[in-house]
Amino acid sequence: MQANNGGIIATIIICSVILLLAGLVAVNSVKNAIPEAPTIVIPTAAQIAAEIPGVDTSDLYDGIYRRQIRRLERQSLVASMDEFNIDGMDEIHDLLDDAYDDYDDFEFITEDFDDVEYDIIDLGLDDRDDREVIVTGVAKVRVFYDVSSPDNYEDAIERIYITSVVTVNYEGELEAELTYSLTQ
Repeated sequence: MQANNGGIIATIIICSVILLLAGLVAVNSVKNAIPEAPTIVIPTAAQIAAEIPGVDTSDLYDGIYRRQIRRLERQSLVASMDEFNIDGMDEIHDLLDDAYDDYDDFEFITEDFDDVEYDIIDLGLDDRDDREVIVTGVAKVRVFYDVSSPDNYEDAIERIYITSVVTVNYEGELEAELTYSLTQ
């Protein structure tokens, strides 16, 4: 009885090996015949809108994040004005002292920055600690300087260009670094 089963078992093993090899050859030939799947690129809304004639995409970002942009602009102007109030007078004195040989004193014509512009580098949508804004403004001052004698003063109006780089400090608060210039 066992002798009859040995031939059957050998036949089954040989057939299994042949079927396994045939399956491997078939899978390999199918794998080589299928072309590589194409990469699908999905465009953003701004890219789609840029393709449509007559659509202005510059206001798209401004419209979506209007509230966050206005809030960051207000906060960065407050941080800039706070820094200006701390050491702005000394910096302007130094700047005017370098520009005028006979500089004596100055007074502000405007109380706040004029012509304020904002350049938002990072709105901080992903991480509030990444917020960064460049605020530029102009302060107008009347400069008094001595022409020839202590009783003879002349005055000139100067525009002082103030650039403030506002970033987030290690405590998570906005802080400003100001630079002053007589030229833009």
